[in-house]
Amino acid sequence: MKNTVIWGYHHEGAYPAITSLEERGLINIIAWIGDKRKCPYCTEEIRDFSNGIFKATGFSNYDYKVYEEVYHSLFNFTDMYFRRFRDSDKTLYEMLNKFNVLFNYFFDLLSSKNVELVLFANLPHVGADLILYEVARKLGIKTVLCYQSLFPNKFFYVFDTPDFGDFNNVLPFDLQATISLEKKHKKDLFYMKKVKKNKIAPYLKSFSKWKKLGIKIRAWFGQDLLKLAMLTGLKYKRHQEYKSYLKNNCIKVDMNEKFVYFPLHLQPELTTAALGGIYADQILAIERLVALIPDSWYIYVKENPKQTSFVRGPWFFERLKLIKNVRLVAPAVDTYALLQNCQFVATITGTAGWEAVSGGKNVLIFGQAWYKKLPGVFSYSETVDVNALMQYKINHKELEQKLNVLMAKLGTGVMDEAYKVMLEDYNPEKNTKYIEQFLEKIIAGTLEK
Repeated sequence: MKNTVIWGYHHEGAYPAITSLEERGLINIIAWIGDKRKCPYCTEEIRDFSNGIFKATGFSNYDYKVYEEVYHSLFNFTDMYFRRFRDSDKTLYEMLNKFNVLFNYFFDLLSSKNVELVLFANLPHVGADLILYEVARKLGIKTVLCYQSLFPNKFFYVFDTPDFGDFNNVLPFDLQATISLEKKHKKDLFYMKKVKKNKIAPYLKSFSKWKKLGIKIRAWFGQDLLKLAMLTGLKYKRHQEYKSYLKNNCIKVDMNEKFVYFPLHLQPELTTAALGGIYADQILAIERLVALIPDSWYIYVKENPKQTSFVRGPWFFERLKLIKNVRLVAPAVDTYALLQNCQFVATITGTAGWEAVSGGKNVLIFGQAWYKKLPGVFSYSETVDVNALMQYKINHKELEQKLNVLMAKLGTGVMDEAYKVMLEDYNPEKNTKYIEQFLEKIIAGTLEK
């Protein structure tokens, strides 16, 4: 029986697998951080950690060396955690204090309870889960991290985040998995079907929602209704300025020019905060990119249609304008037309990179994309050869074969409940069995090299 800490696994198609494992004597749950509204077995409320109202119980002495090693994650933690306070007056110093409180809490929890295993239903990406992961790794505790894929009923898993995209430490899980890959760029992405226009209605709706909660606003956010109204108004004003900038500074696209297509990620999100490394700063990637390409080429930067003004302040665009040959493209421009006509695609870890290679176009990535090792994918370095990238021809049959080698390393089931819409016959009980079978193998150590 392994002393285990759980992060997530709280939806109806997952938590019965956890309780079953405990009943069978395979794990001993030390703490279960999840959504108590969905799962009555969670010992800690996940929203308390992600919303910043987590209350520590006391201070305990910890290993200074471990702290110094985890401290290197402070920027990543702040990047992840600040997404929950985008309209508040939280300061860098408050983030530092929260970082330390969380470090102390998790260090004490893991070391005093002799925890042997930490299970994450997703890659750490909200801040508190990052600290839990980092402390566990520095203490030599086994961690298992999952990430739902774009392939129905399939999820990636790794034992430490640096291996994501390489999957060198992961043994095949399903040798029967096969995919026939159609050679085309366009994909049916469920999460892009309902893109909000971000007019005034969402802001008024947001304010009305919080107003109904009355006194709870004070407990959750430490702010009264007047302050909330001011923040909502400020948020709306910033977004109007952001939209105005896009409207006035986007150029008309000329598909006959030689250009690299760089679609911006929606931020803040896991794809950059957890998998982008230093290129969570997307402009940094664009600055590096312009040094690689010929002077006569352009970089077409297209804003994500779901993006808001957060992470897109005035200095974002001022900095972007300083980069030679960068052209801002309107969000309404067809991404697949840009994909088809560009010299190659550049992205941090975006789905656009997968759309590129699956349709025969090469891609340069700056982060830990899941498709990192597939044909036609080049990882950025200062010495990357753009000529070699341009000359490389993707063999679609080879791409399909290597994709299926990768697919064999994916687990079966729905870890992220939002992805159940990809299955017409989704069944929570059946999904629970998939997850339980997967975790049994994890506990037995049969999936790790």
